[in-house]
Amino acid sequence: LIYDQQGSDIIAPLIPVSDLRSKGVTLFMNINRSRQTLSDVSAVYFVSPTRENIQRINQDCKAGLYNGFYLNFISSISPVLMDELASSLIRSNVTHSVKQVCDQFLKFIALEDDLFDCAIKSSYVTFNNPSIATHEADLAIQSVADSLFSVITTSGVIPIICCQRNG
Repeated sequence: LIYDQQGSDIIAPLIPVSDLRSKGVTLFMNINRSRQTLSDVSAVYFVSPTRENIQRINQDCKAGLYNGFYLNFISSISPVLMDELASSLIRSNVTHSVKQVCDQFLKFIALEDDLFDCAIKSSYVTFNNPSIATHEADLAIQSVADSLFSVITTSGVIPIICCQRNG
């Protein structure tokens, strides 16, 4: 299992290492750390869809670190990043090593069955900053929307939003 910090934050409260081991996951490695070639095993990636992670995945594929690559993105990968991934894999002639690419819609941390955390650092400060730039506000709102969409998609429940009239 190859993960980034956000992937680790999501998995840690949910799945004990012993449960992962019982499912056949024997190694847990951070995507940003140096890793040795294990050409006889496949790797499952659980990472955020960022340009840095895409570049690292391409490096791993090009280096032939694993027999197969199963890419699981925490949230939806943008078309731009998907094109970048595909183009780099084609240029490196390693498309055959990528076995699966999935959007998992898991951009939240489940603390209990009905309790979750969007894990957005300094969100209170960001949303209450009177001098926030429009671009920053848009990014913060998009991050919250992505997390809420992930919660709704994963839970399979359509939320009921109530508010006062003229409120």
